Amino acid sequence: MQRRMKAMIPCGDKEIIVDLFGYTTKGIPGLEIIGMGKNSRQLKEKLIFLSRQQPEGLPLSRFVLCLDENLNTAQLKENQLRWLEIPFLILFWSLARLVPLENLENCYSSGTIGVSGIMTLRSPALENIPPVRSIYIGHHSQAIPHDWLHISLDEIFLNRPGFYIDNFFANSS
Repeated sequence: MQRRMKAMIPCGDKEIIVDLFGYTTKGIPGLEIIGMGKNSRQLKEKLIFLSRQQPEGLPLSRFVLCLDENLNTAQLKENQLRWLEIPFLILFWSLARLVPLENLENCYSSGTIGVSGIMTLRSPALENIPPVRSIYIGHHSQAIPHDWLHISLDEIFLNRPGFYIDNFFANSS
């Protein structure tokens, strides 16, 4: 199985759009994250830690999550890469069938998540992104342009123990 989605990294008053993709195979069970440089290991352990708290557990599969190479992570500050945490979690849990999302092809998301399960979101500048069948995955009260579809993070993580959307603010990066 394979999936792909888009993530947004705040950069001043605009968003850097990056492609994420992932797949699962029947190899040695585990999770591998590619393209995040030295941040890959910490993100991997965070995703595993959050996943182990879920009652269903993870299937015994090999999961590979990748940040497309069109982004030079060396040019970004470490705190900017943290905005990829929620998109990677959505992608991972979609592949593991822990969230009810089959097609992420036109989905955009952004946000950080702590090991306590607290998610931090911000208002993205969606008006600069072409809305052709685009779906924003974010806070349920997020104001989005009328030509976008919206999936609430509240619905995706419904009944998941320990997850909270804590901060929702407009102009931070």
